[in-house]
Amino acid sequence: MAPTSEYALALPGAHQFGNAAIAVALVRSLQARGWAIPETAIEQGLRETKWPGRLQTVAVAGRAVLVDGAHNLDGIHRLRNYVDSLSPTLATGLSAFCAPKTGRPWCRPCSGQAIGYGQSLCPATRVLRSPS
Repeated sequence: MAPTSEYALALPGAHQFGNAAIAVALVRSLQARGWAIPETAIEQGLRETKWPGRLQTVAVAGRAVLVDGAHNLDGIHRLRNYVDSLSPTLATGLSAFCAPKTGRPWCRPCSGQAIGYGQSLCPATRVLRSPS
């Protein structure tokens, strides 16, 4: 099969186009050095890649919940861009579960109903597992 510039990507988010381009360029470089990597392997890899916890949608109590483990400023920006691209979807909550590595809050309350940074409603009482 001849190389193509169009691939189906399994991972959501516009930033995945750049990530896929880098991956394909790396494979092309390996192929140029004699590695026997078939085009079908590239297509399959991009089409079937799964990355749990990164822009992953799970069903909880009949509602779609977006789960993302953004852990640095770049990841947070990409998460925000993805959520913005879903408009007019109603986002009703955002949770952070670890201390910021940059020394500043990752998010702030967007309404008077939200709790402040550093506060917690209650400790976790159960773990929800993905149905898949």
